[in-house]
Amino acid sequence: MKRALLMVAALLLLPASAALADESGFRYFGSAGKSSDPQNPANDVVRIQTSASPPVAGGVSRRLGDKVPDLDNQLSVKYFMQSGTCQLGSPRYQLAIDTDGDGNSNGNAFGYLGLTPSFICPTVTNNWEYEDLTDADLEWDITQFGGPFYNTWDQVEAFFVAFPNHKVLRGALVQDPYDMTAFYDNITIGNGTLSDPKHGPS
Repeated sequence: MKRALLMVAALLLLPASAALADESGFRYFGSAGKSSDPQNPANDVVRIQTSASPPVAGGVSRRLGDKVPDLDNQLSVKYFMQSGTCQLGSPRYQLAIDTDGDGNSNGNAFGYLGLTPSFICPTVTNNWEYEDLTDADLEWDITQFGGPFYNTWDQVEAFFVAFPNHKVLRGALVQDPYDMTAFYDNITIGNGTLSDPKHGPS
C-alpha cells in the first residue's frame, strides 16, 4: 500500500509547464484529460485512463492556501468506473500540507474513494457515484504526519489543531497506474469545482 501511495507524490510538484491549467486553477497531469460523459455526450467530464501499456498515473490538482477546517464540504467528486475498480488506495484525494508554516509540504493526507475499510468501489457498472470526503466515513489516512490510518474528516481537523501554523498547499484527485478507466465530474478541491473541463485530450 505504501509503495502505491508514494508513487504519485512527486506529481504534485510538477512545474507549470508540465500540466495543462484550467482557468479555475485546476491542472491535469499524466493520463488525465477532457472527455465526454459515457451516458450523456453533451456533458464534458475528465477521463483518467490508466489501463494503457505501460500504464500512466493521472489526475487533476489545484493550489490551495487553506487550513484543514476551511475545506469542509469542499472535497467531493462524482465518478464513473468504466473498467477496473478502486484498489490499493486508488483513486484518492491527496492533500499536501505544510505543518510548520515554512511554505514546504511535510507530507500528504490521503482520502480514499470506495467503501471503508477496504476502499473497494461499490458495484458501479453504468452508474455515477458521488462521494464527499468530508462526511463521517473513516476515509482519511494521516500516517505521514504520525497520525492513524483510519480517520473521519472531523478527526483530521482535530489532529491538525496541534499545528496552528499549518496550511494545505495543494489538493489533488489521483488515480494510480492500475488497470482502470474512470470518468470524473464536479471535482471540488477547495472553493473551486471542475465541472466543465476545457483542456486536455478528448
